[in-house]
Amino acid sequence: MIIALFGLSGSGKSSLSKKFCLHHPTFISASASKIISNTKHSISLADLNPEIVANNQHALIIGFSDFCNKHPHKNIIIEVHNLIETKDGIIDIDNAVFTKLNIDVACFLSPSPFLLYDQRRNDKNRARFNLSVQRLTELQNKSRDKFEATSFKGTQKLIIEDNFFNQFSDFMHSIPK
Repeated sequence: MIIALFGLSGSGKSSLSKKFCLHHPTFISASASKIISNTKHSISLADLNPEIVANNQHALIIGFSDFCNKHPHKNIIIEVHNLIETKDGIIDIDNAVFTKLNIDVACFLSPSPFLLYDQRRNDKNRARFNLSVQRLTELQNKSRDKFEATSFKGTQKLIIEDNFFNQFSDFMHSIPK
């Protein structure tokens, strides 16, 4: 099973993924940015532009296929973005990328914009743009709308607004194996 966690940078994808995998050892986590950087492509905010983002998505597809082949008997949770923030603006990720990842379950993490703002400001481990609550609200709405409009073949979808771990766990238990 391949589960994709969507959400803006700082929404809680990594925290949810790690916690869920600790409680469910048949799952392992991956992140699009780590897979891309492992292929020697740049994920640095200063470098990102439309050409690099497009090349990164190609690297993600190939790198994730390799990741799946290295872990053939594991369920995978991958953290992804359907919008990429760059210094020049927002880049929409082509939905064909997600089709090629063979996603079975897609979840969108949608914390309150105030919580998102705080999480982004307080996380010193990742470089992020310093955006206002209003701008984060706009971006999250755009990302969520894109997620809702995306059709994943045979994929179950869920939007989680709060209490991420409990909602996600309950949802996962409801899915036929």
